[in-house]
Amino acid sequence: MRRRLGRLFVVVAIAALSTLTLGASANAQTDGIQHVSIKYLTFHPNDFYVAPGAAVEVTNIDWVKRGIPHTLTANDGSFNTGVVTAQTVTFYAPTTPGKYKFHCEIHPVMTGVIHVT
Repeated sequence: MRRRLGRLFVVVAIAALSTLTLGASANAQTDGIQHVSIKYLTFHPNDFYVAPGAAVEVTNIDWVKRGIPHTLTANDGSFNTGVVTAQTVTFYAPTTPGKYKFHCEIHPVMTGVIHVT
């Protein structure tokens, strides 16, 4: 009986974790806006797909927690949030399909890619 309950617990735990994981990734665009957060000097997500001209909302959690400013800037200059501090900033993805690499102008080691499809 104990062994069966242990297995049941594992199955339920895995199912619950899968649901949470799927919900979190689906939540990124549930309102038609791609949400990007900046946390621990990393873009989350740092590689994502959007429709041409889609809204991208950027929230700098590092500012709220640690006072660290960031930008989300296209390597080719096609978009730039400017310095993101306590507020959430929205910009629009390019209208031409393609792969757009981006970085933080203040911390160039922070990078990512927007795929416009």
